[in-house]
Amino acid sequence: MALFQKKSDQRQKSGQPEAKSAAANVAIAPNAVALFNCITGELQTLARDVILVGGDAGCHLLLTGYGVLGSHCRIVRTKTGVRLERAVPEARVYVDGNPEHTLELLATDRMFSLQIGAHHFFMLGIGQDGITRLQTLDVNNWSYIEKKTSEPKQPVGPFKLKELLELPGIEKLSRDNTILFLSGASVGFRLSQFFGNKKGDSDQAFTGEFQCPRCWLRFDLTDMLYIATHPELHGDDVLKDEMKRFRPRQFVNGRPVDEKGVPCSETACPHCRGKLPHGYHELPVHIFSIVGISSAGKSYYLALLIHHLKRFLFRTFNISLMDADGGENRVLNEMITQLIGAATPDEARLQKTTVQGITYKNFQRFGREVLLPQPFVYTARSQKSPASTSLLIFYDNAGEHFLPDQGEHTETTEHMAYCRTLFFLFDPVRHREFHSLIKDVQDPQVQKAWRENRRTFVQDTVLGEMQRRMQVASNTSAANKSDKPLAIIVGKYDLWEHLLPETELRTDIIVGGKLNLACVEHNSRKVRELMLEHCPDIVGCADAISDQVLYFPVSAFGSHAVEIKTKTDMGPDPEKLKPKFLEIPTVWALSRLMPEAIPSA
Repeated sequence: MALFQKKSDQRQKSGQPEAKSAAANVAIAPNAVALFNCITGELQTLARDVILVGGDAGCHLLLTGYGVLGSHCRIVRTKTGVRLERAVPEARVYVDGNPEHTLELLATDRMFSLQIGAHHFFMLGIGQDGITRLQTLDVNNWSYIEKKTSEPKQPVGPFKLKELLELPGIEKLSRDNTILFLSGASVGFRLSQFFGNKKGDSDQAFTGEFQCPRCWLRFDLTDMLYIATHPELHGDDVLKDEMKRFRPRQFVNGRPVDEKGVPCSETACPHCRGKLPHGYHELPVHIFSIVGISSAGKSYYLALLIHHLKRFLFRTFNISLMDADGGENRVLNEMITQLIGAATPDEARLQKTTVQGITYKNFQRFGREVLLPQPFVYTARSQKSPASTSLLIFYDNAGEHFLPDQGEHTETTEHMAYCRTLFFLFDPVRHREFHSLIKDVQDPQVQKAWRENRRTFVQDTVLGEMQRRMQVASNTSAANKSDKPLAIIVGKYDLWEHLLPETELRTDIIVGGKLNLACVEHNSRKVRELMLEHCPDIVGCADAISDQVLYFPVSAFGSHAVEIKTKTDMGPDPEKLKPKFLEIPTVWALSRLMPEAIPSA
């Protein structure tokens, strides 16, 4: 028996058929459950006990594009009617305008509106008379009514759907209380189900299911913009040198098309209009942002971390770390290539991250141009625990942004409020007491600080400013500690390992395929004891921020830096790059966020 019994119709590329009812004269299976596509007019009748709905090739009802997961939901026949179930918690299914997890639909002629991604249906329980009603519906006959007050109002219409959504003043209507419906249908859809929940700009920015990784403002799935594909559509209204952003109105085979009729798949934030990572609305997101003073080595740390983390995660936990978008990660990938492919220290030297550096870009936020850090996004896919697959977002911050007198950069550092784990990269060279312990080490970093009259930075002030920025952004009390773990990464271990040699540290970090927490905590205690003796200001500040503080010795280079030919700067010796303990802080954080994929004991 065929899964669906359909009429054979010729659907127009625009997705807006001109026929009065594309469902007319369809063959009806006895006791069928019917799905009527409100955009194309196609009528499908359910003819099996379980229907799998989604974008995967094995799904019985194949839907693609905007907001549809590979395995999205199931329609299950029961003795009394049908049951609608979400296949995974992340799937979004709206019935009569409301999000549903599981819904029993009884064997009546009751009509339901159903939204899966950008696909809009009317769904009927078992009943020949009810199915017949669907055959009279006209997909070119839409009206709307605003039910914001108890005062009765008359429907406005009819229109074609595209015309209705482009009516002058439609954007001023309440998107939750304005109902769109087809003539003859007993139910409809909220206006928000076609282009988002209309609120004031500032209200909308702080509500919604998703949060942009670039501007950190929130939005709903239906507010998400698409990025045009056709080359003639280069030049966005706001981001002049980018491809045009648009809200989808027309679909072909479930995929939105731009005004030239070309299918599109890339999406953008409705606020800053920045490109969103692939899978952003489907996967858990974990943010990693490293804070430290200028010249602490954050760019070197991040570039070498990603390079080694890819190898460590796959070799140890069978986790693949891949670019979510190679184009968006281009700057960081070029840093990695520069370091790994360098033949001389001069070639390996990275540009310092500054407020106007290459890892920052201007975007719109609340109607004005703001300099924001570039998110570097990677997909962590576990072969052993596919359900743990997540997006990891890394930020390379300029140290100047966390100085107390840099209040104008508050928006630039707001992402710290959304980090699941806090990372602070402590620079022993730039701390007066610690520097005195390593001043005889033959490394140009140490000698440069000595020649500059032992100039130091107050690193506990930067650490405290990080906490203050998070409290302001998250609107939490200054009297409360953070509930997030804090990793104090004591960098440049190659300069101070004589103070805490590896013989005093445990190296059995991985035991039986699990992260050995006893080893991590032992090493943390050893580093904390050293810091407490010589840098009590840092330890005291860290204890005031969080009750969950761990200390990590890390060397990104694994060897001393060397001066470049001009002797005006320094860099790593590429032939001696051998990082020590580099990936441990991140693996520790991931073990808390993805425990099924990275077990610990």
